[in-house]
Amino acid sequence: MIYTTADLTAVQAAIIELATGKRVTKITFSNGETVEYGVASLQGLKQIRAEIQSELSGAESTKRYFRTMTSKGL
Repeated sequence: MIYTTADLTAVQAAIIELATGKRVTKITFSNGETVEYGVASLQGLKQIRAEIQSELSGAESTKRYFRTMTSKGL
C-alpha cells in the first residue's frame, strides 16, 4: 500500500488517543480502508507508523549531481 502524509498523521493521532486513555479508535487510510484499533493494538500501530515513516522518507530520494571536467590534454 502506498501511504501518504495524511495516513501518517492519522496513525500518530490514533496512537496519542490510545495512549491517553481512549479504548478504541478508528483510522481511515487514503485508499478508503477504515480500521478500528484498541488499546491492545498500540504496539501494532507503532509498527505501522514506522513503516509509513520509512516509506515516506524513501520517497524523498537524494538528488545526485555529477560534475564532469574535460581537457584537451595539452
